[in-house]
Amino acid sequence: MSSGSGRTTSEWVSTLLVVKFHETLGQQVVSIYPPDHNLSNSTLNDIKMLAMPDCIQSGCLFSQKYMVRVRDKGDKSDINNTNENNKNKSENQNNDEFYNCYVAFQQRKDSSCQRGHMQQSLILVCKYPLITLAYPLLS
Repeated sequence: MSSGSGRTTSEWVSTLLVVKFHETLGQQVVSIYPPDHNLSNSTLNDIKMLAMPDCIQSGCLFSQKYMVRVRDKGDKSDINNTNENNKNKSENQNNDEFYNCYVAFQQRKDSSCQRGHMQQSLILVCKYPLITLAYPLLS
């Protein structure tokens, strides 16, 4: 693969991460690629919190695929700069301000866990809607 095509791919697919549910800590990112991703901590936290579906029945074994859209919050270290940038934005929201997150969630029995089951999600983070590509990849 040439460096030009690699750059193009990284523009389409931003990040791939694995999130597991820890009994005392909640959702935890256990793996992320590339390690030098460009997601802000705030955006990464939002993705992590949406990685597990709500109202999961503890006795059921299942897998589920779904998509969520998360606003790219960028780097919030400079509040004054961020407020100024927000004033300059137009009313129409741009796709560049969002990440499309394709989630493959799995719950299975695991006697080593206190709850008796393990929950984890594989998340493909993209800048563009890639539904026909993402769902087969997550199968």
